[in-house]
Amino acid sequence: MTITQIRFNSYDNRIEFKEGKEEKVLTLPIVEFGFEEAAGNMRIFKKGFPAIDRQNDGTFYEIAFEGKFKLLKYFKAHKFDVSGYNSATKTMKFDINETLYLLKSDNTIVKVKKDKKSLLEALGKDESAVKDWWSKEKPNLKNETDLKAFLAYLDTL
Repeated sequence: MTITQIRFNSYDNRIEFKEGKEEKVLTLPIVEFGFEEAAGNMRIFKKGFPAIDRQNDGTFYEIAFEGKFKLLKYFKAHKFDVSGYNSATKTMKFDINETLYLLKSDNTIVKVKKDKKSLLEALGKDESAVKDWWSKEKPNLKNETDLKAFLAYLDTL
């Protein structure tokens, strides 16, 4: 069997592949997989984390940061039908939402936002511990690079 194309279906939380012209679901017991982006960066997805919200230990998360703690990204696609004005034809569309979770060293998982207060609170850190770094770096935590830099700094505390 030669797999030429593979994708992660975030609507059904499963790995799919193309064999010839046929699309199939990968049924092997996969716990981790990755994709290499055009820039050469690897995006790693894993499962086996504690259950939270509607996710369970079989849910795949992207590992956005890994150190003393992990920042996990959960992607969920929502399907909806769209029809034009005065049209009977419906088109199925997907909207993908991203939710962030922090897996702490004691293996507890907590939902976080891309802001200083949420991350510090989840890690039990005081704002005074990052005051100097924050004023020097002036990060925008909505930016992936700045977010990872802030998490790397928190990992040193």
